[in-house]
Amino acid sequence: MSPNGRSGLPPWQTGLLRATAFCSAPPDLNAVRWWEGLVGHTAENRNIRVGAGQLIEQGPIENRILQLQIIAARVDWLILPSEAEGGAFQNIGPLEASASEFRRLIVPWLADVAPALNRLAFGAQLYVPSANLDEAREYVARLVPYVRINWRIIRDFIFQVNRPGASRVWRDAGDLNRLAKVQAVSRRAVVATITGGSQTITPISEEFAAYLELDINTPVLQTGELPRDRVVEIFDELVANSIEIAERGILDEHGS
Repeated sequence: MSPNGRSGLPPWQTGLLRATAFCSAPPDLNAVRWWEGLVGHTAENRNIRVGAGQLIEQGPIENRILQLQIIAARVDWLILPSEAEGGAFQNIGPLEASASEFRRLIVPWLADVAPALNRLAFGAQLYVPSANLDEAREYVARLVPYVRINWRIIRDFIFQVNRPGASRVWRDAGDLNRLAKVQAVSRRAVVATITGGSQTITPISEEFAAYLELDINTPVLQTGELPRDRVVEIFDELVANSIEIAERGILDEHGS
């Protein structure tokens, strides 16, 4: 596989993308028909609890799963692999291509449908599948070259950092939060056998990966709202920051 920018990794595969919008006021859940507007048909599953301020809609879109979650004033749009795809680390493709497709889906909602917003975020869960845990750890070490890790005595390692950066789109907002978390992970496929009322769990396979989680978001506004005419530009900036961090590395000193 070709190198992934300055991080020296193979290309990151996308396990999940998230667009999060914080509304100035909780939306009227009974009136929300955002899913139909984006996809063109009703969701396969819809679960609404008006009293709790919660709405979840989910269904297939092409060969992926789209999910809308509303909890009070927080709105999350998620896109993730279809469960029909095999492997422990299912993905929807390389980050840049997946983010571009996700953007085309979300931008019409941001531009024309979303209520007034006071905060916006873009998140991604990324993987580099590995042959074994040692290889996954080697990839993690490349992402944190200034951190000395003695893997002989360390079993679990999670590195999280926030490298804020000034917004070029909306300078009055202050610094964007640019959170990144990296670790080596493993997932097991198991078979459950029930005999005589007891259950036995038998592992049948285990897969490994280097894992990078990104959360790029605007700062909390004390007063006011995101400018309506810049919401799409702000979202695009969040996506661009995610791609840059994934390509250059979470501690690259020359990034934005």
